Amino acid sequence: MDKKPINTEDAMDVAKGVAEKAGLPLMFTTINSIKKENEEYIIILSNTLNKNSYKVRINAKTGDVIEWEEMIQQKP
Repeated sequence: MDKKPINTEDAMDVAKGVAEKAGLPLMFTTINSIKKENEEYIIILSNTLNKNSYKVRINAKTGDVIEWEEMIQQKP
């Protein structure tokens, strides 16, 4: 089965699904930003419970997750 290109809304749904699989409670997880660069969506999520942010890279042509990364915040 061929995968179809996804739009921004689909990319947000994929990112939420990845966050849920990673154990983040969606009730406390928000999408801070989403941008499309070349053929990838880059989505930044944050969790209000643990104060962490996460980056999800998604292939815009297939909807496949390329990367899931916890963004370490530097303490002042």
